[in-house]
Amino acid sequence: MILDADLTVPPEDLPRFYEALVSGRGELVNGVRLVYPMEDRAMRFLNLGANRFFGAAFSWLLGQPLKDTLCGTKVLWRRDYERIAASRAYFGDFDPFGDFDLIFGAAK
Repeated sequence: MILDADLTVPPEDLPRFYEALVSGRGELVNGVRLVYPMEDRAMRFLNLGANRFFGAAFSWLLGQPLKDTLCGTKVLWRRDYERIAASRAYFGDFDPFGDFDLIFGAAK
């Protein structure tokens, strides 16, 4: 489990992520910050627009629904993470935060 340090996704919601993983509803469960109340100016208009664009683009590219590619809260099995990490040479080591690495790696 990865919980983003800004706690945009409350830690109390992690059991829901876990349940989605263990029930087989997902192999990589990616959070969505946009469903939680957000303080004024927490996400600038351009950031919000880019976030929605990336969500739509990744959904189209990968054939999987994604709404918030840069949400730091993610849950996956250790064995799957290890497989993604072992395949990093396939996509290259370009992702400083690891979000795209995990998403593309999980899709692969």
